[in-house]
Amino acid sequence: MRILCNLPPDKRERLSLASRVEFAGLDARGSYGEDDVCLVVRSPGFEAHLEKAVATGLCVVVVAGTRDPEGEEVVRRSLGMGVPPECVLLKENGRVVDAAGNDFGPAPQRGIDYRPVVDAARRALAEGLRPCVLVWEEAPGATVGPTREEGVWEEEESKVEVNRPSSVVPASLGDLLDLAGAVTVFFRAALGGEEAVVEYARGRDGVLLELGKEPRLFTFFGGTVEEAAGTGRYAYSDGGRTVAGPVPPAPHLVVDAYLTADVPLDALEAVHRRAGKTYLVASGQAEVVRGMVEVFRANGWRLDGVVPADPALDHLIRELRDQGLEVVGFPGW
Repeated sequence: MRILCNLPPDKRERLSLASRVEFAGLDARGSYGEDDVCLVVRSPGFEAHLEKAVATGLCVVVVAGTRDPEGEEVVRRSLGMGVPPECVLLKENGRVVDAAGNDFGPAPQRGIDYRPVVDAARRALAEGLRPCVLVWEEAPGATVGPTREEGVWEEEESKVEVNRPSSVVPASLGDLLDLAGAVTVFFRAALGGEEAVVEYARGRDGVLLELGKEPRLFTFFGGTVEEAAGTGRYAYSDGGRTVAGPVPPAPHLVVDAYLTADVPLDALEAVHRRAGKTYLVASGQAEVVRGMVEVFRANGWRLDGVVPADPALDHLIRELRDQGLEVVGFPGW
C-alpha cells in the first residue's frame, strides 16, 4: 500500500519510517496502483487537494482535525464530494473517530498520528470505500415499490435472501492478514495477561489470532480449537497450519504471538509488518522487563505498549508510561 498525501516531503519521510508504509506526494509521478490511497489533511488549500484526490478514482482518507468550525467544514465538504464517512477522521474527546462514529482509539495530545490513518486506508481498500457522489438519494424511510390496498386476507410474502458481504474462511496466516482491516499484535515473551489480550480483542469487536506452537486462548471462546474458531472470533496458527472459522469482512485482527524458537521467524515478521500497533507481554523483575523493552527496540521493532503479565510489576506503570508506552491490563490504560 502507498499513501499519496498533501504533506511536505520531510513529514512524508518521517511517516514512512515510522509506519513502514510509503507516504508519497499527491502529485507522485507514475501510474497509480490498485493499493494506492489518497490522504488529504486539513490545511490551507484543502479543497484543491481534495478535488485532486477524488479525481484519481482511488480510495480517499481525510483528516479533518478537531470538531471546530473549520473541522466541521472539512467534514461537510468531504462528505459532499462523496468521501465515505468511514474515511473522514476527527479528534473528539481525546479519541480518534470517523464521521460514521467508529472509534480508532485514544489520540495523542497534539493531534492525530499515522496509526488510525493507516487503519482507515487499509479498511477503505479492503471494503472498496471510494468517493461516490449520488445523483439521486432515497429519502429516509422511503417505501420501495407500489403500495397495496388493505385486504381481508393477504398472501404471505416469500422471503428472499439479500446478498450481503459474506464471511470468509481463511486458509492460512497470510489469508488472515490479507483479510484484516486493522491489525494489533501482542508479542508474548511470558505467560500471563491472557485476559487483558482477550478483552482488548472483544472490546474492539475483533478476531483474536493466536500464533504459537500450541493453542491456549481458545478456552475463552469454546471447548475446542475448532469450536472456538467456529465463533468467527478466534483463530489459531503455528505459522503453517491454520485453524479459522468464518471471518467477517475487514475485521480488527488482534494477534497473540509467542516469541519462541518454535514459531517461524517469517510468521512473526509477517504479523509485525502488518501491525498498526504492537505490544510486548512481559514478566519477571523490573530490570528484566526494562531489558526486554530495550532489546525489542534495538532490533528495530516498533513498540507501542507493554502488558505486565505479573501484577507485582504495577510499580513499573509510571515508568513505562513516561517512555510513551501504553500499559495494557491496568486501570487507566
